[in-house]
Amino acid sequence: MLEVSAEVDRRLEALARATGRSKAACLEEAVTAYLQDQTDVSLAAERTAAVRAGEEATVPLSELLRRYGVADFASDTRS
Repeated sequence: MLEVSAEVDRRLEALARATGRSKAACLEEAVTAYLQDQTDVSLAAERTAAVRAGEEATVPLSELLRRYGVADFASDTRS
């Protein structure tokens, strides 16, 4: 099992009690979310590097708004 500080264990116990789940289920959900977040950060860093190196193109926001039919909506919300 994973060892955590007394403070984290106390908070984990409170969360488990409040949600009616086991501490293991709470930990698994937290670790899964953290791993997904780290994957997203890594992918974003890779894509940013590729754009800066000229290996990937970007699309201007105005083009995206037009392409997806929200250009009028976006201009309406600015007034």
